[in-house]
Amino acid sequence: MCTYSSEKFEANKYHLVHYGSICSSGPGFVIVESSAINPIGSSSANDLGLFTEEQAETHRENIVDWAHLHNIKIGVQLGHAGRKASMVSPLDGHLGLYLSREDGGWSDQLVAPSAVPFDEKSGVVPRELSVEEIEEIIKQYGVSAKLAVEKAGYDFVEIHAGYGYLPCQFFTPTANKRTDDYGGSFENRTRFLLEIIDEVRANIPETVPIFVRLCADENVEDAESWKLEDTLKLVPVLAEHGVDVIDVCSGGLNSKEFNWGNPRFLPPKEIAHKIKQNCPKNLLVASTGGVQDGKLANDLLENGIIDLLLIGRVYLKNSGVVWGLADDLGIQLEQAKQKAWIFDSEGHMKK
Repeated sequence: MCTYSSEKFEANKYHLVHYGSICSSGPGFVIVESSAINPIGSSSANDLGLFTEEQAETHRENIVDWAHLHNIKIGVQLGHAGRKASMVSPLDGHLGLYLSREDGGWSDQLVAPSAVPFDEKSGVVPRELSVEEIEEIIKQYGVSAKLAVEKAGYDFVEIHAGYGYLPCQFFTPTANKRTDDYGGSFENRTRFLLEIIDEVRANIPETVPIFVRLCADENVEDAESWKLEDTLKLVPVLAEHGVDVIDVCSGGLNSKEFNWGNPRFLPPKEIAHKIKQNCPKNLLVASTGGVQDGKLANDLLENGIIDLLLIGRVYLKNSGVVWGLADDLGIQLEQAKQKAWIFDSEGHMKK
């Protein structure tokens, strides 16, 4: 989850402490927050970035090296926010507001599949990308992935195609009104993501997994919106293009989206299970869902509901949550020795 604590898109000592705490508390792996592939695509002025060697080196020094010191596999999310870029940081007390040029933003430079605003009330209308610009952005994903693996040392990369980021803006006719090769048909609207995946794979070793954070449902009452049925159609195509893991989410594409009270709303775990049932065996499905009970977590995995359980907000509130899940199951995790020495093999305090 974004921490909005970067300056000049670089990782710093805050990230060392934040991710260091997570990595020393027993997770199976860690996904670092969305890092912009170019300045215009950053969701705020305080996002991490991965488009220069200098930025990649700060990732290594302040995030990756510490994870590897504790034998933790760590990956990074690569993002372009499209029409949702240049937002005011939530740390400043505002959600959903654009940062103006007068305040250091670039909301007058936003790009998207079409000139369709995320929020009509905002007055901020993105510019439609040309085909040449689309091709350049695809190349930038490849550059960012290469920096992530070769320079920063990440073990895997995740392409952010969820929560209204640029790839899923191309998915939906509510945001994509194009009539060229990147709009219209299902195949054309998903072309951008598939070409990103191919470019990323061409720039990193075959042994490095590719995750895709995938918007499974737009969550709006619109006949043209992106729905779970569309995702189920896309999933086998992602497998054909070499994706290893689908990280399931929903919503974030439209300011008019519905939520928990709507009968069509499905929690992430239920959506992930539907995807899992229609998924090729070589493609793993991951999902969040606020799980804080070890037995429930284990049931989700053993019963084939999902393949990987992700923990986000719960981890921010309780950095010992993984240890708690292990205690529920009566198992002992590998912990940083600075913490583990005081506990016995069953996780109890030594007397």
